[in-house]
Amino acid sequence: MNANRIWVALGVALTLAVPAALVARHERLLASGKPVLLALRPVDPRSLMQGDYMALDYDVTQAVTRTVNAEPAPLGLLRQGETLYAFLAVDAQGVGRVVRIGTAPSMARPGELALRLRWQQSSPIWFMRWAGGNAVLPSHSYFFAEGEGGYYAKARYAIWRVGNDGDALLEALADEHGRRMDGVAAPAGSG
Repeated sequence: MNANRIWVALGVALTLAVPAALVARHERLLASGKPVLLALRPVDPRSLMQGDYMALDYDVTQAVTRTVNAEPAPLGLLRQGETLYAFLAVDAQGVGRVVRIGTAPSMARPGELALRLRWQQSSPIWFMRWAGGNAVLPSHSYFFAEGEGGYYAKARYAIWRVGNDGDALLEALADEHGRRMDGVAAPAGSG
């Protein structure tokens, strides 16, 4: 009987430890990652089932997709879910632009920031090597409070925090001047 309790306790501890470790890793990345602004290509700011949100598309992913689909092997033959890296030059305003692409973060040259992307096949036959597809970042949408769609429709950048290994997390949206957008302030006297 004691052995069963030990296994249950270990299972519970592991179940709690894995998400806690993931949260801690993300918190470290948000705190210590290099901030970079990625130009947005906003799509639709509403979902009936999920509430208000903005589907996000990025100039960076579009540039990488065009390059990979136009390139001969090896990058032109990516499989579903494969990892690739966009090497960004970050200008004085903090805006990142694709300089080149590669297959490992260690390929970054001085002054470049490696950004990890995932390849998503366009082909319905996912296991075949085929050049058609899209580069994607982990966050495709940005959710906000109901009624703030007009405010966030003015977003022109997404603020990402990027680690040395190319891992990245979406932190916030920013306006045309690169200023963080934190939502519509509640009117005075409400609440």
